[in-house]
Amino acid sequence: MVQSAGEVVSRAIQLTTGNPTVESLDELIQVFSEVSWLAADAESLAERAEMGRKQVQATAYVKRKMEDPKATAAFVEAQVTMDTRTAIETEVDARSKARRLKALLESLEQSINAIKFLGRMDGGVRYG
Repeated sequence: MVQSAGEVVSRAIQLTTGNPTVESLDELIQVFSEVSWLAADAESLAERAEMGRKQVQATAYVKRKMEDPKATAAFVEAQVTMDTRTAIETEVDARSKARRLKALLESLEQSINAIKFLGRMDGGVRYG
């Protein structure tokens, strides 16, 4: 069954906040793999958003400087920031999503490691 990204994230949060057990280890590992892909995609989107923002800013800077060659750099930068607000917001949103997924991935990893550690302390991980 193919799950949406939202369903995978919801399941991951549920697994990590609900006192994971040895019985949930297989599911944790599966969700870890899925969240890994989502995190990599989110990071890629964030990098593309950054490249897009830089391109929009450079274009806006040249345009503003050509309109008023005597304008100070600080004034032009302020105008460029206002002109490129949407691109900046897009990048910030993409970076935030990537950070949230990375944090969730780390939480899943910690849950998996805790179960493995407790299993070793209890004579080994037992299935079924």
